Amino acid sequence: IGEGRSGAGGFGGSIGGSSKSRNRNFMDDKTDYFDTQATISVQRLPVEDMVQFANGLTESDVVDFGSGDKLKLVFNLGSGQGSESRIRSKISSIMEENGIEIADDSDFVMELRYSVGKPQTETYRIIGDIGGPRTRTETFTPTSCSAKLTYKGSRIWSAGDSAGLGGIHSEDQLDQTLSKKVSVNRLLEFKYPNNVRVLDPKLQRKYRWQ
Repeated sequence: IGEGRSGAGGFGGSIGGSSKSRNRNFMDDKTDYFDTQATISVQRLPVEDMVQFANGLTESDVVDFGSGDKLKLVFNLGSGQGSESRIRSKISSIMEENGIEIADDSDFVMELRYSVGKPQTETYRIIGDIGGPRTRTETFTPTSCSAKLTYKGSRIWSAGDSAGLGGIHSEDQLDQTLSKKVSVNRLLEFKYPNNVRVLDPKLQRKYRWQ
C-alpha cells in the first residue's frame, strides 16, 4: 500500500489490495517457525518527578482566559477575506457572553487563517480490480483553515480543518477526498471558547517511558 505525492504531472503510487493477497489461505502457509529467547527490561514512568513538578505549581502558573480579559483578532484569510466581518461578528458575540472585550492589543490573540494551495496532480495505480490493475490520475486543489488562541505567543487552544490528496489508502477514500472542499465559512462552525484555564505552556513538561 502506498501513495505518491508530487506537483503537476505526479509520479503516483498504489492503493487498494490485490485479490491474490485477499484470497490467500493462511492454513497453507509454509513458513518455518523456531524458538528463541529474549530478555525484557521493564521501566516505569518517573512518577516521583511528576509529583514533585505538580506540587511545585502555584496559581500564578495557570493561564486563565475569561471574564474581564481582552482578545485581539488577527485575520489571514487570503481569498476568503470577504467573510472577515461575519467571522468577527460571531466571535465577538461568543466572547461578549462571558464579558471578554475585543481589543486592538492584548496578550490573548485569536489568529484565523484560510488558504488555498497549488493544484496537486497524483497518479494512482488501482490494484485488486476485476480485469487487472489500472491507473487513475486526479488533480485537486488543497484548502485549509485554522483558528488558534495564544497567550503571549504560546498556543492554549486551536481548531482546524483541511482537504488534500495526502493519506489516500483506498479508491473510496480518494472519491471522498475529491468531493470535499474546505471553505472559509468553516471558520464559522468552530466552537470558540470564552473560558479557558490551562497550565502556562512554557511550564508544561513531557515524560517518556520505554
